[in-house]
Amino acid sequence: MQPEWLPNWLSLILEWMHQEQTLVAGLLALVGAGTTVFFLRRQIQFQERQWLDTIKRRDRANRASLPLALSELVDYCLDSYSVCKQIYSNHEKYKNSPPSLAAPNIPEKAIEVLVSTVEDSLRDDVSKASSDILNKIQVAHIRLKNSIDTVSSASNIGNINNKDA
Repeated sequence: MQPEWLPNWLSLILEWMHQEQTLVAGLLALVGAGTTVFFLRRQIQFQERQWLDTIKRRDRANRASLPLALSELVDYCLDSYSVCKQIYSNHEKYKNSPPSLAAPNIPEKAIEVLVSTVEDSLRDDVSKASSDILNKIQVAHIRLKNSIDTVSSASNIGNINNKDA
């Protein structure tokens, strides 16, 4: 039943394939699955290398901008210290006249750099130190604002008492 133009060896192969078509389909599926696994692994490795390179670049960028951010935070701390010094050295004077004190603004760019350092640092000690600095700056800022509010409300009470007298 084979065509006359078909070589005998090819006819034998085609007949074997017809009889063993389940086995042939399984082998083709196995080769396809193996190829898929191979290319997926290569893609995953490439993406992991790319992710690690991105993290390394972010870490280098954060470390490069960290000195400037810390310098801005030192300036903020010095400004906060001068406000605290005014509050606590003149607290008796503030009972009669309202102070014009305001907490200095936290340097947002420095905070962004510290947050980025916490997220992207490859070293745990640098990440933890940055996190500690962030926590302490926020607590100090809130305490300073509360001190200013306390002095302002105390001076307002003093002014009200002076008006009543």
